[in-house]
Amino acid sequence: MQRSGTATNRAQLARISVPALVIGSDDDPSTPWKDNGEILARDIPLARALHLQTAHLSNLEQPRAFTGALLEFLLAGDRSADPLKAGMSVRRQVLGEEHVERSWANATHLTRPFQELVTRYAWGSIWSRPGLDHRTRRLLVLSITAALGQWEEFRLHLRAALAHGMEQTDVQEALLQVAVYAGVPAANTAFQIAKEEVEQQVKS
Repeated sequence: MQRSGTATNRAQLARISVPALVIGSDDDPSTPWKDNGEILARDIPLARALHLQTAHLSNLEQPRAFTGALLEFLLAGDRSADPLKAGMSVRRQVLGEEHVERSWANATHLTRPFQELVTRYAWGSIWSRPGLDHRTRRLLVLSITAALGQWEEFRLHLRAALAHGMEQTDVQEALLQVAVYAGVPAANTAFQIAKEEVEQQVKS
């Protein structure tokens, strides 16, 4: 950022009034974090920093970390404005309009706050993050709910996943992982539910 005999605009950093994302690394030979990214992150009032273990082309060396951070930064304003609204949109995409509408229609004075909590935080804060695509998140949910024996939730997400184009081989691989890491009984029940849902899908 500053070399001997060159001009510096460091004094101007405090005047930047818009959010900034600073991405850098100690291993960058051109602009190492110290005396470059470190100063930007410190002196720009609304700056956020991402310190990666890369060299100069972090978007190529760690593309998922770089792109995830960039999208998170760019989309932060949209999600924080109304996480309930954003969550409702993602929830409909993942579980289907019919299920979500039924859940809201059946909500009572007792249960509506829970529906809002799940929509705002699970769907508006986690499922809407750009770091993982919906296919990956579906597989994670299937694996975790099977491992925990949360069969109602497992069946719900499995049915939605199959309806949205997830292939049987994806489910098979996820449940084989469950068998190895969470136990054969859990995988056995999960495979039986999966068999039932696949057969039901074929019939319909």
